[in-house]
Amino acid sequence: MPLTFPAHQSVVIPLKQRFPSRFDGLALVVGAGAPDLLYGAGATWLFAHGLFSLPILVPLVVAYCAALRRWALPGLFRFAPSIMGTDLRAYGAMAVGRPPLTRSLLSAAVGVGSHQLWDSFTHAGHPVASALGFDRFLFTVEAGPLTREFTVARLIQYGGHTVGSAVALGLLYWIVRRRSPGVLNWSEADRLTATPRANPVRPLAVLTLVTVAGLALWPTVGGRGPFVLIILWTVAMLGIGHYVERSYPSSPIAAKPGQPAK
Repeated sequence: MPLTFPAHQSVVIPLKQRFPSRFDGLALVVGAGAPDLLYGAGATWLFAHGLFSLPILVPLVVAYCAALRRWALPGLFRFAPSIMGTDLRAYGAMAVGRPPLTRSLLSAAVGVGSHQLWDSFTHAGHPVASALGFDRFLFTVEAGPLTREFTVARLIQYGGHTVGSAVALGLLYWIVRRRSPGVLNWSEADRLTATPRANPVRPLAVLTLVTVAGLALWPTVGGRGPFVLIILWTVAMLGIGHYVERSYPSSPIAAKPGQPAK
């Protein structure tokens, strides 16, 4: 199964670290996974992973990020764990402020484009992979009822997703651990990590039901199954985050005077 999250985010997270005031970090991260969601929604793989899909994907990414900030953050991160002394609930501070629309649109386009560029090398049948000879058959692996044919592109895909996921998770930990300047509002992060963790029973029950529904749909959508499941999760995240915020109210999050939006 392709690791749409967090592998593709490993490319765009460093951009937010290096140029914190030039990018909308949330739009970068969401945009980096968006092409696979468009494919799961019924578009052809090549359309979802081609530049011609940008006029569809970029506005959708910006709208979803606005909904996350308005209704679901930081509720979603009220469940985040502490790892080796680093409390990942700090990422709820992404709700602070409202980035300028132009910044969000640019960030969404960069995120989407990074995914499309990556996959152009790692999927046999893509014109770029074909031109480079990456769709050349290498060998077949059989594991019980499953048979998988490996090409150069698929080996790059699996290796890249494995390394990329490790890099992305390491960066997300490193940012909070070292408090990268400008990436988050650290005073709000401190406030969020001081609040009690939310009871996860009901939200997890909802997520379980959504997962069961996605698995039930899998046989009818075939290879799109993993992406349909991710679509259901992304929609459920809005409801879960909103529920947590209403059930465990916290003081409003707002940018400090003169503080740039993230």
